[in-house]
Amino acid sequence: MGTIQLRGIGRSFKSTAAVRDITLTVEDGDFLVLLGPSGCGKTTLLRMIAGLLEPSSGRILLDGDDITEVPSKKRDLAMVFQSYALYPHLSVRKNLAFPLRVQKLGTEEVERRVREVAESLEIDQYLERKPKELSGGQRQRVAVGRALVRNPKAFLMTTERSAMAFVTVAPPASVAGSANRVQSTTEDLAVGSRRRGGEIVGHVILVLLAAFSIFPVYWMFATALRAPENALDQTLLPWPLSIENFAYVWDAIPIGSMLLNTFAMSLVLALTQLLIAVLAAYGFAVWDFVGKKVLMFLFIGSWLVPFQVTMIPNYVLVSQLGLLGTIGGIVVPQLAGAFAVLLMVQHMRAFPRELLEASQLDGRSSWSTLWAVVVPNMKPALAALGIMAFISAWNEYLWPALVMRQGDALIQVGVRSFLTAEGDNWGATMAAAGLTCVPVLLIYIFLQRYVVDAFVRSGLK
Repeated sequence: MGTIQLRGIGRSFKSTAAVRDITLTVEDGDFLVLLGPSGCGKTTLLRMIAGLLEPSSGRILLDGDDITEVPSKKRDLAMVFQSYALYPHLSVRKNLAFPLRVQKLGTEEVERRVREVAESLEIDQYLERKPKELSGGQRQRVAVGRALVRNPKAFLMTTERSAMAFVTVAPPASVAGSANRVQSTTEDLAVGSRRRGGEIVGHVILVLLAAFSIFPVYWMFATALRAPENALDQTLLPWPLSIENFAYVWDAIPIGSMLLNTFAMSLVLALTQLLIAVLAAYGFAVWDFVGKKVLMFLFIGSWLVPFQVTMIPNYVLVSQLGLLGTIGGIVVPQLAGAFAVLLMVQHMRAFPRELLEASQLDGRSSWSTLWAVVVPNMKPALAALGIMAFISAWNEYLWPALVMRQGDALIQVGVRSFLTAEGDNWGATMAAAGLTCVPVLLIYIFLQRYVVDAFVRSGLK
């Protein structure tokens, strides 16, 4: 263990002083408890000692060495956060081993330390569980264990007194209290009845809206399954069923290679937009730098610029790069999407700050924290954004038609080929459009859970 010395430490937030001129010494082996009301600066002081917050004045010494300017990951201090800051995507075993992996210890040594700490805290039976499967007390012990397993020079812990209370004694209920509960129960039943009625009406409205949304898709396949001479029939049921339109499409255009080319283009575009959005959003949401607000404003502004304004400059750029007629020519001008960056920024801002700080104290760099902590816990948001970017690229017609010189390169151009000046073949058009929708529908079916999660909740609880 080490000796911590604070010399005139202070911290101000604008004109408000959170901590003023703190001078004290905590000797090796001492156990110091800071008590005070919420907002008095206890956590702020601990964060300054840990290196997570820069002091406005004063110096911090550890074993006689000035560590005021030393990064948090190099201070050899461990901290237990009030929210426990456990990594949700990792098991208890991997949470405990997380800081040891950064130290590049051998597998046997890591397992030995994890087992010793787990047994001492009586959590060895929970090593394979995720944090969400533990009680509050068990999560607290895991957080303490992650600090102990490192064997640092000093331990820091911030918690509320209520979080350490294990027994709550309730006063005996009186007759009047019982009567009040009966009255409350009656009122709750009445409110519950009205609420159920509102839920039924809401579900009926949602079913009707869903029907209106699904009907165009149904009509597309219904038209495609009619005989060519009955393509314009208005009956709801396509009877007798016919696959002549699908056979015609298969013979008229190389739909297999078109679907493959379109899939490759959409996949590359979606992945590149995801990568750039994650990197840009991480910088905007986590770091503070000069010009941050100006850059964010420019991103928002670029989202409002119509495609027609940038179409000709982008075409000239692609031509000069020699990418006309290639998938690269479609992808390069759209590598970064303002909407993708803005969406990821909102999710990054909602990401628990204490998880990022815990990763810093565990010795991770910003780059390592992004890929080891942030990205694994943002799978719903990434899946939702990836699907939206993929579908947007899949549905593009004008820009691929300008860049690709081959008329049969992408499926969007192939669908358009059935609408000609001589006449429109609606049966074949609907059959081609139906085949075009199938890959997107399959992707959504497999990933819809992530899409719903991303829009229902932002960040982590």
